Amino acid sequence: MSIKDGEKFDTRDVSVTWKGNSTAYQYRYTLDDTVYTWTADTTATFADLDEGKHTFTVVPRNKLKYEGKPLTRTFTVDLEDPAVTWIDLDEGEVFDVRTVTVRWRGNATAMDFQYRLDGGDYETVTDTTVAFTDLDEGEHTFEVLARNDRGEPGAVLTRTFTVDNEDIPLSGEDE
Repeated sequence: MSIKDGEKFDTRDVSVTWKGNSTAYQYRYTLDDTVYTWTADTTATFADLDEGKHTFTVVPRNKLKYEGKPLTRTFTVDLEDPAVTWIDLDEGEVFDVRTVTVRWRGNATAMDFQYRLDGGDYETVTDTTVAFTDLDEGEHTFEVLARNDRGEPGAVLTRTFTVDNEDIPLSGEDE
């Protein structure tokens, strides 16, 4: 069988391949509590599996419909939590401009991101750059998190920064 007992997968999609002996004519397999119909195929592909432990069993039968010994394997789907892995904003950074651009990166399980500034509502984006314009002078708090393909969030990454724009005109004002 193509999977080992106790094997771990970092994907929701798992394929299992097996070989029967010369008398095996058809196979019936189960995954957890789902029983599949008899087939001549020797590969089963499962998509969008939940995280956690799964049990796969395959049973051969011959042309006279006598069943052989079942073969069982357990495996685990264990995905990496979605995470923001890098951000170009240093904690406590001071800006002397009213526009601040923040960039970040996520890991392989990050499908989208949510960010907010100063405790406002989270905004969902797939882009990894946001620019804040005409910021008030003072301290600001930026928060960003990654979400996986099911919308499950990872940990929030928080950075505070300060805009010290004394004597900096608002955009469009005469200097």
